[in-house]
Parts: sequence; C-alpha cells; structure tokens
Amino acid sequence: MLNILLATSNPGKAVRYKRFFNSENINIYTCQDLGIDLPLVDEDSDLEEQNADEKARKYYNSLIKSEVELPKGRWLSMGVDTGLYFNGVGRKEQPGPHVKGIAGAGVFRETQEEAFAKMATYYSALAKKYGGKLNGYFSDAYSLFDGQQIIHEKAIRPVELVDTMYLKDVNFPINSFLKVGEKYINEFENTDYLNYISPSFNAVGHLINKINLK
Repeated sequence: MLNILLATSNPGKAVRYKRFFNSENINIYTCQDLGIDLPLVDEDSDLEEQNADEKARKYYNSLIKSEVELPKGRWLSMGVDTGLYFNGVGRKEQPGPHVKGIAGAGVFRETQEEAFAKMATYYSALAKKYGGKLNGYFSDAYSLFDGQQIIHEKAIRPVELVDTMYLKDVNFPINSFLKVGEKYINEFENTDYLNYISPSFNAVGHLINKINLK
C-alpha cells in the first residue's frame, strides 16, 4: 500500500486529489486526517519547484516526528505549488507562485472571505487594465519525497483571466475569474474539468510510477 501525505492545508485542494487518486493501492491523506500538526512552510521562493520541495520535506518531517499510529504501508509526502503567469504582463505584475500574496491575501488569521475579497479586487482590476481579459497559464510543480530523495514533475494549463466574476469560490478564489475557451472554470461539468486538469494529474501519475518502479 502506498500512502501519500498531501502537503496542503487547503480543504478544497485535498478533496480534489483524494477524488482522483485514492485507489485500492494508493491512499491520499492530509495532516488533518491523521491528527498531525501542520508544519510551518514559508513558500517564499519565486520558483514553484522550490516551494513544492519545501512543502514535501517539512510535511514528511512532521509525519515522521508525530506519535500517531499510522496506517500500514509505504509513506511519502507530496508537495504541490502552482504559479500563474500572464502573457504581455510586466514582471512586477506577474503573480508567479504568489497568487494570493500579490493581491495582499494569505496573511495570518485571515478568513477565507477576507482572502477572497482581496483577490477578487486585485484580479478583476488587473484584467480591466489589460482590456478586460488576459491570456496566461498555470504552472504546476509536484515534488514527491520518500525521506531520502525527491523527484519532480511539472504541468502547464492554459487559462484566461477576465474582469467579471462567475460563481464565487472561496476555496479557489482565482477560479471565479478564469475561463478556458468559452466557459468559466466554475461552469465546468465533470468531463470539462477532467480534460482541463488532466496534465496535472498525468504529472502526478508519472511521479507515482517512478516511485513504484524503484
């Protein structure tokens, strides 16, 4: 049995990964699931891969140091970090891996509603500045750590930022202003979402295959 500790405190992200990767041979857990304290992760690098590495290592250490009784099997941790980049936008306005931070969100003890309000204001204004829409992409970085070595995968997902919100999403605030083709991401039906997110889940699948082949 392969057990993966997902290095996130975002409940929406946890649901997403559990939905697509829990199987008879793979279980996805969070610190909350296991009763383990969340480690402090700075995530201050301008490179997604470095932030994903830091998450994977610190969550794994938290797992090893915990005194809880863990389910049997092999344990690894997976760090995930995503950057957002727009075509034709200057460096100072590029969110990169700081999708919340550039909008002034993500501060200590901030509520999801407060974070959403800040991000909605910032990203709506950014799209308006560039004529109401901006083409760009998400860059997803994945790091899988087994306590000794770390392996990586990346994925790219094209997206368009618009200045008009569709369906408020406090778990993923930026999604409220993002479109792919003619649809907002929050309009996606299950098949649409699977197609859009497939590069990222393929990347995770490649990571898991690398681990299982060792």
